[in-house]
Amino acid sequence: MKATTSCKNSIHSILYGNFSTKGTQYDIANKPVAKRKMAEEHGIVAIECGLFVDSEYPFLVSCNSVIIDGLVGEDAIMKVKCPLAADRYGSPK
Repeated sequence: MKATTSCKNSIHSILYGNFSTKGTQYDIANKPVAKRKMAEEHGIVAIECGLFVDSEYPFLVSCNSVIIDGLVGEDAIMKVKCPLAADRYGSPK
């Protein structure tokens, strides 16, 4: 982007666009299974969570669609990734 170009359209696209690729579709479709297996195999109880806003710096936020897939206990988070390349190799034993 040129220095003189307004970033309004880019920001709007990032925040509200419908970004979709084979990789993101695979991740979305397989994430519930991966989260369940992670919980079963490692004894993790992860609670679905929404938006987190920093109390001291309210412009710092995180939400489950971007960063956090589950809240584990009171001081940990869980992030699950399901890369499309993993489909070629099957699940780990």
